[in-house]
Amino acid sequence: MILLANPDVDVSFPGAPPLAFTERVGAWNGFEVASAELLSQRELLTRVDRKFVASTKRVSSFLRGLRDDYRILLAGDAGWARYETCYFDTPDLRAFSEHLRGRRPRFKVRIRHHMDRGQSFLEVKCKTNACKTQKARRRRQFGDSLLSDEDRAFIAEHCALPAAALDAAVWTNFRRATFVGVETNERITVDVGLTFQRGADAGDTVEFGIIELKQPRMLHSTPAALLLRELGLREQSLSKYCVGVAKVHEGAKPRARQTVSRTLQRIKP
Repeated sequence: MILLANPDVDVSFPGAPPLAFTERVGAWNGFEVASAELLSQRELLTRVDRKFVASTKRVSSFLRGLRDDYRILLAGDAGWARYETCYFDTPDLRAFSEHLRGRRPRFKVRIRHHMDRGQSFLEVKCKTNACKTQKARRRRQFGDSLLSDEDRAFIAEHCALPAAALDAAVWTNFRRATFVGVETNERITVDVGLTFQRGADAGDTVEFGIIELKQPRMLHSTPAALLLRELGLREQSLSKYCVGVAKVHEGAKPRARQTVSRTLQRIKP
């Protein structure tokens, strides 16, 4: 099966991000769909995560270069999957601060809603001292973003953050395309159309994409890694959660906002 949906001609295919953004990202024609067997071989729950922040133009170029060596994961019958995520933190934003300082081990706690699949998960991510990412998750009722006593017990089992003190900090909404390597043990996610929101306030949308390589160890010679190098994209430690807090959370300190702002200003056109 091959996904044929070329936004240069028609961007109204199911699961597409907002029209204006998709026109700038493009590059969907000709991706073959990953088989269930290939997906099971590329789960990578313990892995090295490598993030790259890119303009929409460079995201489009990156996608065009993936077609021969990667397969796409469909969300229903769409290439772009819709995600809504609620991140949790302490009142003093401990998780946010530890991430900006580069502390390890550090943790993120979130409830992620897979809108196209009708599934929700509580997830705890840990960046270990060895720079590995470990993720623990549990299924929960779709659409429910309130932490139960069972949820907090699960968090306490997998996370050093005080589970009882965690509260919703920021929401992120975005569209994601996921790819898996045909010959390389690698997953790639490309997130676009990112919007950040806190409470009932209007959302703040950013005009860039986040490319993430998920690998069993640091691999510099995979087709995706070589393509990123060719495009002049360098790895950056920037999370959607940190961008969201810096942009919409009233508790973020000015220096933390400036740190995130400087990183975003370095994005190449």
